[in-house]
Amino acid sequence: MRKGRDLQVTFSNGESLNKRKKRRMAEEFETLGEAEKRTTERKEKEAMGKVKVKDRLGNFNSFADFDRESLKREVMDLDENTEVNWTQLAIKYNIKGKDGKLPGNAGQLVKLWLQSQGVDTERFKGKPTGDRIRRARLRIGTDPKITMPTSRTENQIRKELRVLIKEGEVTIGESIVPKEYVTYNMNKAENKIETKVTVIGGRKRPLSDLRKELLKKQERFLRDKVDYDTMTLDEIKNRLEHLNEETEGETEDDLRTHLKRVEATRHLAYWEDGACLANHGYILYLISTLYDPAIFLTNAEYFEKYKVKLNVQSEVERPELYLIARCGASDAEQLMYAETRRDDLPSLSGTVKTTDGREYIDELRFFKGDQQARQFEFGAQRSGHYSCTCPIDKRATPDFWQSCHVENRLSNIKDRQDFIMESPVTSNKASLTVPHPFKMTKEEMIDELTYRGTITYHDAEDMNKTNLNVHLKHTLHGVKRIPTLLYGCPNASVEDLNLSHLEEPGSEAMHDLCNHAKNLFEEIPHRVPTHVAGIVKRVNNLVLNSQDTVRAADMRYAVLVLLQELKQCRETSGELVKLINTLADMQKLCYAAAEDRSIISVFRLNNVSFLHHLLIKECLPGEPSSMSSRKLWGQYLHSLRDHMPVNYRVVPISSIMAENEERQFSLLKHITKSSASYSRPGHVISNILVRTHYSYQDRASTDKHQQNKISKAGEAIAMERTTIPLEVLKKYPRDAQTFCERIADFLLPGYGAYWHIEGDDVVFHDGPNDKPHSDGPKLHHFRTTSLKDEYKYLQQKWKECLERRVRMPACKLWVYEGQTLIKKVTTTFLDPDHDFGPDEEMTFIEDVCEAEDHIEMGEKSDTDSESEEDEEVIRVERIDPEPDLEMQEAASQDPERMGMARSCTGRVKEGTTPSETPSLPDENNSSCTGRVKKGTTPSETPSLPDENNSRDAPKWKTKLGSALAVVLDDDPNCSSHRPLEGKAEDQPN
Repeated sequence: MRKGRDLQVTFSNGESLNKRKKRRMAEEFETLGEAEKRTTERKEKEAMGKVKVKDRLGNFNSFADFDRESLKREVMDLDENTEVNWTQLAIKYNIKGKDGKLPGNAGQLVKLWLQSQGVDTERFKGKPTGDRIRRARLRIGTDPKITMPTSRTENQIRKELRVLIKEGEVTIGESIVPKEYVTYNMNKAENKIETKVTVIGGRKRPLSDLRKELLKKQERFLRDKVDYDTMTLDEIKNRLEHLNEETEGETEDDLRTHLKRVEATRHLAYWEDGACLANHGYILYLISTLYDPAIFLTNAEYFEKYKVKLNVQSEVERPELYLIARCGASDAEQLMYAETRRDDLPSLSGTVKTTDGREYIDELRFFKGDQQARQFEFGAQRSGHYSCTCPIDKRATPDFWQSCHVENRLSNIKDRQDFIMESPVTSNKASLTVPHPFKMTKEEMIDELTYRGTITYHDAEDMNKTNLNVHLKHTLHGVKRIPTLLYGCPNASVEDLNLSHLEEPGSEAMHDLCNHAKNLFEEIPHRVPTHVAGIVKRVNNLVLNSQDTVRAADMRYAVLVLLQELKQCRETSGELVKLINTLADMQKLCYAAAEDRSIISVFRLNNVSFLHHLLIKECLPGEPSSMSSRKLWGQYLHSLRDHMPVNYRVVPISSIMAENEERQFSLLKHITKSSASYSRPGHVISNILVRTHYSYQDRASTDKHQQNKISKAGEAIAMERTTIPLEVLKKYPRDAQTFCERIADFLLPGYGAYWHIEGDDVVFHDGPNDKPHSDGPKLHHFRTTSLKDEYKYLQQKWKECLERRVRMPACKLWVYEGQTLIKKVTTTFLDPDHDFGPDEEMTFIEDVCEAEDHIEMGEKSDTDSESEEDEEVIRVERIDPEPDLEMQEAASQDPERMGMARSCTGRVKEGTTPSETPSLPDENNSSCTGRVKKGTTPSETPSLPDENNSRDAPKWKTKLGSALAVVLDDDPNCSSHRPLEGKAEDQPN
């Protein structure tokens, strides 16, 4: 084995040096029994004179040059039973061999020489003497002179490793944040417990060195060097358009500069988590590069260049260890590493160079981690009603409208810093180096709330501390301190720290998909027929319960197996099959490679996530049977439904998924368990750093087998166009409008571009064979678009839809200015007689509102109270994200009650009908949710008694009148209009 190769093999296979020694001795040397037999036979032959006794001293007198008389005199002057170290004596008298170095058996030579000089060495104290059994090397054949080649000893490997660490070839980082730990040991001799203080520090690889190391490993994936000065304007535009970059309104020099910057900027992401290693808590930070086709080759280009099939994205995004330290789970301990991490950030301003001289700059772009890690990094509370990093109240997550209509999204560090430093109370407390600085007195709460305009001084005087605390939590929306990277320096410049581009995506798809699927596996058996419930339980037992540890990959596979089993069961309702199919489709899109992200896949993820939300309402109505409503509709579904589709517009979900990082932590656990010395606490960290350095080269793709298994099972996913029944959209008008706001840019091209109505369904053009429309939106990318920009973009596109009166799959619209409802509009887009022809005159929103206002004016003469309620219907100053009026109406809307029941007829006029969309087989698909099968019946909606509130009465003939029947408490089966003061505490529907 060539020199150096044995180090890589030794430290990359998870084997400790002691285990290696045992294996090496067993493979290359004779056994102990064979050595004892050989030694005994040799002694017998020497005694009988058959073999000459070995002269172990040899010609020591001829080559050894030392002060013989002084050595002999010193030994003879020693008292009897004195403990003598013969090797130390050899070193003291500078005994050297023929090569000028200290012989390996120098102590033995000194002792034998003294014996040859008549010195009695047995009178001294030492180890018990006896025949030494030496294991000889294995021999080849019968020739005693030819032995098997042997590997280097463990001491030789340790010595070379020290040299490599000193020279910087093997990096173990620098020691950081030393901490004292007290250990307790039992002194058996004195029968008492002794304490020992051990200092253990974490280790961090400097960010500048880590960036260079990343670039060195990624050089073979980089695109070839380009001379931008020789590129023509057309070449520059074509390249930018291929990268989905804007080219309009810029000069040639600007475009050239823009292209240079795009193709010379890497984007980094970091991940944090804690786990138990060697029976102690450890914190780990990893840094990875986001795959960007502007910088790196595609799979096809890499194969064309090197003739090797390789997943370039997985290689580029392989994480590198940045920081590891022994640390508990508390914020106080983890915040101790904020300063040393912040000290590294200014180094991002410098460039890193490749071997051919190309320079690259790096931007810290995303933090990817599970919910608890995001909460810690961005200073959000870890429990309570505002535990998400967005401002949503967890009690409102079942309501799609409220979940998406939140203000003051704080997706980046700059926004959070500005929000905290805006108020004098929080800005003063932000500099406190405590985990929870925003604990306030009553006077501080009043100052904070009145300064931010939440309450007035007059109202604050009448409130106790408990009520003030409720308002404070609602105002802060879960912000409990400054973000971790600004901890201790709240006024630090985000630009100087190179954090202006850092964002948190609000979701981590691997954990969210896995845990949401677990919730469905637990709840569905309580809502379906016995036979179908047995299928779910059988899949759960066979696929999941047979595993020692249920991984996210196991959960993905279980979802696909369940989908196949449900499709083969005739008792399964079509809605339930579609529910699992949408979950499987979401999994597929989230795990899809960056190369597979397109504007059509972005559209599809928005559609299937919304359809999944509707199907949960239809298949699992009412309160959950096996868990709380907050668990079923909580963080996991909120992240998948509200955050993930927007994230996918900007960045591939697979790039910000923590699967590679979680796998890295599993590797570290394996390394620690197999090769670390638990009795030496400091050895755990250094051992990890050394072995991860060598394991990078030899690490094969561990997930290839499971990916093949999942891909094969994924063939069961129906890849037809997404279809949503009209009756469902009419049943949930608020949700339908929210969905339209999320796909506003796809609605702008008009009817037939990305959607059409076919029979009783709205069909969205997101199938595998659909192509982007020429007037449709362009694909955005994280290199030039932030998540904050994307939310603003969607708001702007929705505003354009309203201004241009674009047709959309919604029957009602609520129009707001800020938090104030200014219009409520009923459309005819989902009615059976609506004409989508090119000559059809579009109904103006103002006309509809004027007609409704006219109806209200005609009804004012009935009662004064009705006129006051009518005014409240049209213009409501919103106290919470959704007025109570709309909550009551959305909860009570039913196709029969609202006059929406229609016969199933075709709706698309000749000449405007897109191509027919194939649908699922009838036995497994329900094209109209109104045909609810056994086990999936939605909860009943109260209806008006015929004798008291006939819909034929002139008073309620209009659609608006039907809504007002509920609002004005003219329906005995509906709850009365609640006061506005109680809305904030109401449970959302």
